[in-house]
Amino acid sequence: MLLWSFVGLSRMEGYKSANRAVFILAEDGTIISSWIGEHLVMVPVHGLILRHI
Repeated sequence: MLLWSFVGLSRMEGYKSANRAVFILAEDGTIISSWIGEHLVMVPVHGLILRHI
């Protein structure tokens, strides 16, 4: 999976960041839910996460 990377964000030389992502795993390690933001400023809907934990 390739996520966008932002270089020079906020005009800070050498600053790097990536998109936000949330993965919820079952006890056996399988992914039961995931969320990946389309860009850096997106945040997950916390209610969707809380339903799984």
